[in-house]
Amino acid sequence: MSMNKLEQRAHNLVAQRIGSGEEVRMPWAVHELLKSMGEAPKENAADWIYCARETLYRIVKKAVDRYAPSEDQKEGEQLMMEGYKHLQAAYTTERGKDRVLVPTDQATDEELTLRAEQYFSISAGTYAHGQELLLYVDRRKEDKGGAGGALAVV
Repeated sequence: MSMNKLEQRAHNLVAQRIGSGEEVRMPWAVHELLKSMGEAPKENAADWIYCARETLYRIVKKAVDRYAPSEDQKEGEQLMMEGYKHLQAAYTTERGKDRVLVPTDQATDEELTLRAEQYFSISAGTYAHGQELLLYVDRRKEDKGGAGGALAVV
């Protein structure tokens, strides 16, 4: 099976599970994809299974990461809750030792509050990054004998 088909299958598995209001545990999703691939080849089966699990974990992680907070996430890359502009259908969280994708309506208040704090932190970090870029531009203009003034944009 091609990597593209596996990625599509992982995205569909995650979306279907979230759409039906169920959480997605990474080990479960990897196991489901591994089952869908059929039996391992008789020769070097243990090695094949190990490599398949490692590869499938990365594929499932990519599907789950559509719900993870990110500075560079583009609009439309996440599945939003109907009636909201930014509220996602699900969020990743740590439950026990597992990274779990949880439908928003099933996440605890504490999990959602932690996620909000993560977004606030990202926002503050990107704002500070922008300020430093403008400071750098301003200083570089001053070093070249220019008027500066980039900071006036902020």
